[in-house]
Amino acid sequence: MRIGLIILFFLIANPICAQNLPEPIIGTIKIKKIDHTYYKEGKYEDGKTRVTNKQNIPSQIYYFDKTGNLTEVIGYGKIHFNDLSVLDFATYYRYNGNNITGHTQYSTDYQKNIDTIFKTIYYYNERKQLIRADKIDCKENKISDSTEYVYSDRGKEALYYLSPTYYYHTFYDSIGRLLRHQQILDNKLRWEHIYTYRGSIRFSVFKTYSKDIEDHDGYEVLEYKNGQLVQATDYSIGSRMKKYYYNKAGLLTTIEHYSNYTDGGYELRERIHFKTKKERKLNKETIDKINASFLIDYLNP
Repeated sequence: MRIGLIILFFLIANPICAQNLPEPIIGTIKIKKIDHTYYKEGKYEDGKTRVTNKQNIPSQIYYFDKTGNLTEVIGYGKIHFNDLSVLDFATYYRYNGNNITGHTQYSTDYQKNIDTIFKTIYYYNERKQLIRADKIDCKENKISDSTEYVYSDRGKEALYYLSPTYYYHTFYDSIGRLLRHQQILDNKLRWEHIYTYRGSIRFSVFKTYSKDIEDHDGYEVLEYKNGQLVQATDYSIGSRMKKYYYNKAGLLTTIEHYSNYTDGGYELRERIHFKTKKERKLNKETIDKINASFLIDYLNP
């Protein structure tokens, strides 16, 4: 009850849910993300792939502090809108040391009005393990989602509760690598990922067990080189592949998306560029944290 009263007071008194952007804490490392999409059309006799969005390409600016913590993401440009200087969205992150304590999401309309969409607050135990995350709908002024995290004593298991009967169960090996990731609903296993490792390759088998979802069993292969992810191939639906490129310092520079739905070979569908505004000498830990912000789908279940 006390926690509920504290959160209620926070929602009423906290100015972050007001409809204006706070003063940003600009990180010392700035990376610009630009996304190009590609497609083929039969009318091109040479069969070459064309870029669909050469002009008026929206971009995103990522700011990181000197330790590699993501502090802001700013999106510019809107679909069907020529002015690329128009703010599309902004997300601000706050930390206590290396633990994220909250982040707030803002968006704008075509009249440049700013709305606060969501604020997420994170709570930790004395071991600095995340134990709860509350997502607050700032328009409705209430908590829209709350997730609780429970860990085994040895740290080899973690449960993420969305409700008492709807949760995720994750298993790790002795060195922290993923072994299984399961979704449970009404105390029944609906689906799971099973992970195995061989040298610099991670294999993931996806299995479904519930009759109310379509059978999308498949598998995924992640390939690493010098500890960095260089290729991910997903065979769950057709065949999709991503390739990852890095500069000499180890920072991610490009992600290429390919698809092969007709067994006619892989075709380039998307290329994402990451341009660092001003490179400075960074240690490996900082570089790994920055790269993890763009590879989070593979580093976490």
